[in-house]
Amino acid sequence: MPAAVSLKTVSRANTTNTCVQLLDNFEYYGEWMPSYATTMNYGSFTQLKTVNQSGSGIYCDTKRSGGTVWQQCCCGLNSFEAMKNGGYIVSQSNWHTLPSNCYASGSTEIICNANFDISSGDTILATWYEPSRSISLHDNGGSIQADLYGYGTATDPTVCFGARDNSYGSFYVSTAISVSNVLMTYSSGNVYNSGGQEVTKWGNSAWFGVV
Repeated sequence: MPAAVSLKTVSRANTTNTCVQLLDNFEYYGEWMPSYATTMNYGSFTQLKTVNQSGSGIYCDTKRSGGTVWQQCCCGLNSFEAMKNGGYIVSQSNWHTLPSNCYASGSTEIICNANFDISSGDTILATWYEPSRSISLHDNGGSIQADLYGYGTATDPTVCFGARDNSYGSFYVSTAISVSNVLMTYSSGNVYNSGGQEVTKWGNSAWFGVV
C-alpha cells in the first residue's frame, strides 16, 4: 500500500519582501491568447516584473516595424498585460500604451506596481490589449518568451507525493531558500516490511528519512 504524505518546507524568506520567479520562459503572442500556467511560487506581491528572453516581438500589424520587442509596430511603443484566473493583474487602456502603473526599464524589462496574491491553484499569463479582448487580430503576429517575477512576501509551497515499495516521490525547490524545518503530515496508506507484516503510518523509525 502506498504511504501518502504532505511535505511542507518552511522558509525564513517568507517574513521579508523578496523577488521570486513566477513563470519561466512563458510565451505569449501577437495574434491569440496563450494558455494559463501554474506559477512557480506563491505569495502576496506589490510588484510584477517581466523580463524578455527571446522571440520576434509583438506585432499589431505584421506589415509595420520599427518598434520595441514589446510592440514592433512603431516608434518605441509598448504593449503588456498580465492576468490571473480570468481577471487582470494589470490592464492596458489601449493597444499602444502600457498600463498606468507599469513602465519599461530599458529594452528588456517591464515593471508594474500592482498588488496581487498568488495561491495554490491560481494560474496566470502574460498577454496584451488586443488578444485579451479579441479585437483587430487579423493583421497581428509575432511572439515573446519572457520570465515573470513577483516582488513581495513569498509563502511556502506544500508538496504532496507518494511512496510505494522501492519507489518514492521527490521534489525540487524552485528558488534558493533557507529551510528552518520540515513538516511531514500523514495522509493515508501503511508501510509493510519485507515479510508482509503491516506497520501503520510511518513504520519503523529506521525505515523513514528525508534526504
